[in-house]
Amino acid sequence: MSGSAMGDGSNGRGRSGPWQGLAAGAGAALVGALVLGPLQATTGHRGLEQGYFALAVGILVGAALGKAGGTSARARKVALMGVPLAWLGVVLVQWVASAVYVGSWADALDFWRHDVIGRNDVMFYVVAGAEGYLVAKRVSETS
Repeated sequence: MSGSAMGDGSNGRGRSGPWQGLAAGAGAALVGALVLGPLQATTGHRGLEQGYFALAVGILVGAALGKAGGTSARARKVALMGVPLAWLGVVLVQWVASAVYVGSWADALDFWRHDVIGRNDVMFYVVAGAEGYLVAKRVSETS
């Protein structure tokens, strides 16, 4: 049965739209933080600033957002949500990595603010945001 015959325009995949995309992107940022954070912590103090983790978070968020966000007609609007969601994902990954590295959630925020965040992180956020946008746009255009 075609999407127009279904009445919801979702091509039989269930409901999709900006809010579903936002939820999927936020979920991907959280899952990425829980998986990539401990992995990043195992690379040691210098590893807490590796850009590959930012790239991975941007791709995860963008793919989830683009898949759940809807059709190509809304691709650009939905993809724009990938930028702040990817930034949030990078912050969460670094915070989880800091907590695992120092062994305490209570001390993680101070460690992150004083020992992890730096000038290099601006580039990480740019990379993650760009990937969040580009991947979401590509995925939603092909859906």
